[in-house]
Amino acid sequence: MYKNLWDGVDLSYYFTADGLKYDYIVSPEADVSDIAIEVSGANIVSNELSLDIQTPLGSLMDTNLLTYGTASNKEYPSTFEMKDKNTYGFLVHNLTKNRTETITIDPLVYSTYIGGSDTSTYVTAVHAVEVDENGCAYITGRTNVRETDGFPIGGSIPGYDTTYCSRDAFIVKLNEQGTQILYSTYIGGSSIQWGSDLKLDGKCAIIVGCTSSSSYPTNFPIGGGIPGFDKSYGGSSDGFCLKLNEEGTNVLFSTWIGGSRDDNASSLSVDENGCVYISGRTRSSENEGFPINESTVGYDKTYNGGYDGYILKLSRNGDEVLYATYFGGSQLEEAYAIDADNEGNCVITGYTLSPHYYGFPVGNGVPGYDQLYNGDRDCYIA
Repeated sequence: MYKNLWDGVDLSYYFTADGLKYDYIVSPEADVSDIAIEVSGANIVSNELSLDIQTPLGSLMDTNLLTYGTASNKEYPSTFEMKDKNTYGFLVHNLTKNRTETITIDPLVYSTYIGGSDTSTYVTAVHAVEVDENGCAYITGRTNVRETDGFPIGGSIPGYDTTYCSRDAFIVKLNEQGTQILYSTYIGGSSIQWGSDLKLDGKCAIIVGCTSSSSYPTNFPIGGGIPGFDKSYGGSSDGFCLKLNEEGTNVLFSTWIGGSRDDNASSLSVDENGCVYISGRTRSSENEGFPINESTVGYDKTYNGGYDGYILKLSRNGDEVLYATYFGGSQLEEAYAIDADNEGNCVITGYTLSPHYYGFPVGNGVPGYDQLYNGDRDCYIA
């Protein structure tokens, strides 16, 4: 027990059958907002309901945050709160100012490795985690670990593809307690691929990423009766978007995103209608196969040079591009992350090497906090 780490807040460590756990014990006079946990040497990926601390040796995942009165056992709604990019805390709702009861914040539900047996040879990296309404975690990333070398796949575990090809993307679904794999599947062909981001449509996992495996003869799961708006590999490297059924045993749609040059898909968002919004970067012009043409709805339908960011909206079935636009100037940019509301408005962020006089869409009547290029690589939000 570590007493009074913050005024009136103790930290308790203890062991259970599931391993090491810890609780924050907050006395009536203490302020929950004082709790601030800084993480060094790792990346934090968080939404209000889950926390993924990504370390070089694996991920520490917190989900289903539980806060309750120590005496009454009454539960209080609570969420994670990012104070800055390396520091998090907690928001506890429905607390009265004059409460007389000590509360316990129980943040660590489970922690687990995902990978193989020899980290000197094999690498598994988690790139995104999403949690469904039941607390089940869906994980994507990349691995070069075969099923015979310890990757948790095959046998009695359901999965669409349980045979390793070559440096594959993967999707793993864990139960609410983190004690059982509900399904696990490789995604890939005989070249290189990875999953960059994952979101849910109900309980169906959708991932985006990048691959240099074509559908034939390198067997990336596109075509052959699987719906998708683009079933022809463009060349070099392509972005992709793929959706699994709830059981993880069948591909509902799969499509390339790109043209004949380098393309990737970095991030996605899903609205209440199941439409998918994708951002990334491309070197493919509209004349080199990128899915933009004169009939496409989009803000910018002309490739600007270098690498352009892009935003693309897919139908729920993945078989139609509802709009597509380049985003950038004549130098280098990427759209790293995207979020969309249920009205279809998108927010994107990334970086650019293009000042406004090289065509980056800032200034000239476009509102914005900072409309002057600062040099080297600038971040942007649009």
